[in-house]
Amino acid sequence: MPRINVTLKLRDFGACHAHEMRSDGSVGPRRFTAFDWMSGWTTVRTFTVDNAGSADPYLFALNSNTGDALIHRLGDDGTIGPEVWSNHGDPWTTGWTTASFYTIYGTTYLFLLKQGNGRVHIHRMNDDGTIGPRVWNRNWSSGWTTAEAFTVGTATYLFLLKEATGDVHIHRLDDSDGTVGARVLDTIWSSDWTTAAFYRLGNVTYLFLLKASTGRVHIHRMNVGGTVGERVAEDNWTSGWTTAVPFTVGGSPFLFLLKESNGSVHIHPIRSDGTLAPRVDDRDWTSGWTDAAFWEAGGQTFLVINKHSATRGLRRALVQHTAFGAPIGLYITGDDGRLRDGNGDLGLNSFTEAVDLRVLAFNSVVRAPNLLMDHWIDVPGVRDNDTVVLSGSTEQLDRFRVINRAAETYDRLFRQFEPFESRGDFPLGAPSSLDEAKDRDKRIEGVYPDGLPQPLAFVEPRGTNTGYPVVHIKEKRSDRRLFGTHGSRPTLIASELSHALHFSLLSKSQREDLTTQYGSFIVSDLVTGGDATHDLGKETDPTVAFVEALDHFAERFTVFLRRNPSLAITSATRTAFLQDQFDSGSPASLSGPLATGTVTPESGLSSSSVEGAVYGAIFLDLARRPGIGLTRAVEAYFESKATTFGQFRSWVEDNKPTWATAIAQVS
Repeated sequence: MPRINVTLKLRDFGACHAHEMRSDGSVGPRRFTAFDWMSGWTTVRTFTVDNAGSADPYLFALNSNTGDALIHRLGDDGTIGPEVWSNHGDPWTTGWTTASFYTIYGTTYLFLLKQGNGRVHIHRMNDDGTIGPRVWNRNWSSGWTTAEAFTVGTATYLFLLKEATGDVHIHRLDDSDGTVGARVLDTIWSSDWTTAAFYRLGNVTYLFLLKASTGRVHIHRMNVGGTVGERVAEDNWTSGWTTAVPFTVGGSPFLFLLKESNGSVHIHPIRSDGTLAPRVDDRDWTSGWTDAAFWEAGGQTFLVINKHSATRGLRRALVQHTAFGAPIGLYITGDDGRLRDGNGDLGLNSFTEAVDLRVLAFNSVVRAPNLLMDHWIDVPGVRDNDTVVLSGSTEQLDRFRVINRAAETYDRLFRQFEPFESRGDFPLGAPSSLDEAKDRDKRIEGVYPDGLPQPLAFVEPRGTNTGYPVVHIKEKRSDRRLFGTHGSRPTLIASELSHALHFSLLSKSQREDLTTQYGSFIVSDLVTGGDATHDLGKETDPTVAFVEALDHFAERFTVFLRRNPSLAITSATRTAFLQDQFDSGSPASLSGPLATGTVTPESGLSSSSVEGAVYGAIFLDLARRPGIGLTRAVEAYFESKATTFGQFRSWVEDNKPTWATAIAQVS
């Protein structure tokens, strides 16, 4: 009986890797892998700013389709450092297709261009890597697909190209303010030039040109004055090369080449006459890598590569083996998406070489109620060693993205705390079998998209069908926090899952009471002109404030991890989170050392009915104290089974006598 091994994947998030480059120009070991890199980054660039005489490196990412943009500090060890700027909360307009950085006499500028309408902005960059004031803007003609800055001698120029028509313009950039000056070249080449890259060898600058459709390559020497000079090389390569980026290692120049369609990578040394020497590296990576950029730090050169759309394993999802549309066996995927049976063994037994699978919208953390046909996806004709990327309608795939992100959020955020650390894959306790996991009422359900009239997501503490929490999530267009677009961070799942996990630990009667209380709060808030949302400074009642304090913790810890993508989940990271919250001054500031300094809450945050007061008291002030820490503070929140701060304080006094002074002070 053949054993069928299958891997199930879902297209969600992007991908970002960083590698150290070896001295011979080849790609070395990977130093960074993003966990939840946001999808849709259509432009990724590195740049430097001259800060106190040193060139500090940064990473810039832009989503043309949403207007989202961010900047991270780049590490000396090849990792992506903390976020230093983003436009979350204030997104740009959509349609920015090109970004280029250039430095003139120690000042760095950002050039932005919209291919669709020819809109151009130029910003001066600040010394801390953030985007400074706009110094220039124009409305040009549409269709410009390439914009690259280069230098010849001491002068800086801007090269512009239209792929469709072959139009080429070159402008001098003003030395004093970085704006676009006089045009020094206006010509028309043949169409379909897709890539232009400049590199400088000594005092000579070269232009590398490539056509993705044919593999045609030209290399030109640039003239003094910024015009295109003689052609020093030409070649006919294979088609499909989409990226060409020059870089140096220890002063030696190289050219990095990439095909998005199949992941082919070639690296060539660049000779002293500007031509390419035989390649020193030849790799076959996965397809879909869309951007590559380099930075230098600490005497090393690093490569960062980006996929704007990537796949990841379908995490711990239940999968039925079907025959003629009926289930004949039940399996579960691992964290990597590989199918396993109830004993944890890879694959499934089958009398045939191909099997039909039904992938349920149901994993070890959350289940989408299986009432409609599209709450699963059928995958017919799967064979041994197949890797299947789920396909279906947008709504179907979004539902699977919701449950997959819920499992990932549970693993990354909540499994560092008891009781979930001990409970493992199943937050409500391990079932005796996969069949029990599928059929038992003891589960968290997630409804997406929710069809109820309320404007925002919410958690029903006690669902009608199961008695356990039900997470109601609105369609992604109405709540950008779900997947994190158009100026919002993807915090919704962390926030709502925190409630579901908390409620699942409470008694049946507590869940019933919370259902009534929360319904009353939402109705009352809407009737009195509110929007049923939550905020640190919002005064509600002791139950709502206590419950929402956990939401604030989950949201803020999620944002902290996304702003610091290189951090693993450790005690040091939890301490860094606490320091970060106090450094921000919201909801409290700190004078002195973290463990012993003086905490000053924001004005108005001093009642057990105020969400920010409860959040600050438990998740910051109590958590910072010696002998307690964030882990024990969060675990106490769960273990107390409290629904108000007063109940929590009483539980601490009864069960944590060594915390008596601390709980009195934070109260």
